[in-house]
Amino acid sequence: MDAGFLSIIFGLLAMLGWGVGDFFGAISSRKIGSVKTYFWMRVLGTVLASPFLLISQERSSWQLWFFIPLFISGVLDFIGTISFYNGFNIGNLSVVSPIASSWSVITIILSLIFLNERLSLFQLLAILLIVLGIWLVSFNFNQFFKLRKVDLLKGGKEGLIAMFMWGIMAFLFIFPSKLSASWFLPIMVHRCFLIAIILFYSLIFKQSLLITDDKFKNIKFLLVIGILDLMANFSLNFGAIIGKVSIISPVSSAFGAVTALLGIIFLKEKISASQIFGIISVVGGIIILSV
Repeated sequence: MDAGFLSIIFGLLAMLGWGVGDFFGAISSRKIGSVKTYFWMRVLGTVLASPFLLISQERSSWQLWFFIPLFISGVLDFIGTISFYNGFNIGNLSVVSPIASSWSVITIILSLIFLNERLSLFQLLAILLIVLGIWLVSFNFNQFFKLRKVDLLKGGKEGLIAMFMWGIMAFLFIFPSKLSASWFLPIMVHRCFLIAIILFYSLIFKQSLLITDDKFKNIKFLLVIGILDLMANFSLNFGAIIGKVSIISPVSSAFGAVTALLGIIFLKEKISASQIFGIISVVGGIIILSV
């Protein structure tokens, strides 16, 4: 089967996993908090995936080139995701998600600088569409015309932070996966670093990670989110090994379209005409990059 076609298939699986998972993650974040949601979805997903580590028989030499990028990517993942969920708490789901899902633009820019990759005119047009969409979604144009000043919408700043953190994280994550030719082990090492980082954060800032209210119901909810997130991670990394990173990355990053659509349908979120055009521009640009 063609590598490009496989990249699209695994990219779509990752897009659905993250898109639906983030919709449930937004609801959970508003109930128990972003840090607890993030911690338990990662823990539950990692525990479920651990037995497969024995089956896969993937091994890697204990060298710094394998572990340092995964540790740094864990830190960036933590910062980006906490900002992402905080954006959900103060802003609209259909605004925060499309902005954050533009992380593939950062990954592409870093690839141009450090990997000497080249963009076609068609790809450059797609990136400009995404940047335009971010501005349309992020800024309150109604307030601009009334007060003659531009103000970031609630959640817009958090979405931008997540976009940059995730974009750099994805770039760093490529190296251990490609050099070790393994798709499962880097994910598990990255998750272990991430869980340790969240525990350290909770100790420093004295934030409890225990779930006390309606514990059983919340755990079931978080288990679903963890499974969807795990499916997305596996699809992205496995697809990058057997397919093309340049295709699977932008396709998977379009998960914001799924999350935004679910937010509009089920949460009845209202957005302005300029924001609608911004979302279309962001998603359209990401899709064009995959062509």
